[in-house]
Amino acid sequence: MAFWTDSSFEPKRVFRWKMSFVYGGEASAIEPFYLKKVTKPKMTMSQGEHKFLDRNFKFPGHVNWEDVTATFVDDTSNSVLKRLVGAFSVSNYLDIVGSPLDPNKKLKTISKGKMIGTLTPNNGLPPVSGPASVLLHQINAEDTIVETWKLNNPFIKELTPGGELSYDGEDLVEYSIVLAYDWAEVEGLNIPSRPNRE
Repeated sequence: MAFWTDSSFEPKRVFRWKMSFVYGGEASAIEPFYLKKVTKPKMTMSQGEHKFLDRNFKFPGHVNWEDVTATFVDDTSNSVLKRLVGAFSVSNYLDIVGSPLDPNKKLKTISKGKMIGTLTPNNGLPPVSGPASVLLHQINAEDTIVETWKLNNPFIKELTPGGELSYDGEDLVEYSIVLAYDWAEVEGLNIPSRPNRE
């Protein structure tokens, strides 16, 4: 049966998605309606090459997961900005929130564990049960999750608070972050096992 005669056929739509972005506990989560757009995880594989006579043979190399960019809008209460800056604050980086250095206190610097811990619902600490993650859900018309991407060990690599301001524009102010992560995985896919090639 062709898909255009099947009324149950439902393609995925780019506007049906939600993202779970939490730092330091559920109370600090950024509500989904502040999100405007996000890039999905992308995997690339490097390659090595060997030349023999007039032929070129290619071999797979290392797998690399490219960064994910998320864009938010904000309100006049700075709901999003406070949470994004707070994520850096929890990770020991204090300059952005204007905290003076106290000579009587130990000087702490940012670590991967601390940065990853900011994006977990565990009060800013690395989780005990497993690696940290950010979840990106695609949903259908009934708000049922049909695809979930999990970013493992994510941390905020870049923060752009507002971009460009202009008297000529009428657009909403946007905030964007770039998330680096070790690898991504799709949850809930029932992929058939590979055939035995022995």
